[in-house]
Amino acid sequence: MKRSKHFLLLAGMLLAMVAASGQPGGNGPQMTPEERAAKQTSRMIGEFELNAEQSTKVEEINLRYAKAHAEARDQAAGDMEAMHSSMMKLNTKLDEEFKGILSEVQFSRYEEFQTEQRKGMQGGPQGGGQGGGNPRP
Repeated sequence: MKRSKHFLLLAGMLLAMVAASGQPGGNGPQMTPEERAAKQTSRMIGEFELNAEQSTKVEEINLRYAKAHAEARDQAAGDMEAMHSSMMKLNTKLDEEFKGILSEVQFSRYEEFQTEQRKGMQGGPQGGGQGGGNPRP
């Protein structure tokens, strides 16, 4: 009887550990700028129906800005205000570059997508934002 209780307790603890390790926002490995750029580009290709030329340009831009965002996070060294300011400036420049590549319809959809992403970030973890990732597509 004691053995079965110990087994059930151990099994429950193991299950809880496995479930907790799969939760987003933990201290697990973050995506590299290259991984982040590839993910954003893939999402944008599907979401905004990019052609081959646009896809190539968007991928280059996403990689450049993913690296710039990572550098801004590192330079801020925990100063959230400084990081926010840097990110806002980078995002404004990013939007300007996308405006030159995307059609008017695509850019309009991009702006709508950004608005939805910001709303999700304001909602906290249940609203889709964790703060650790880059919300931009």
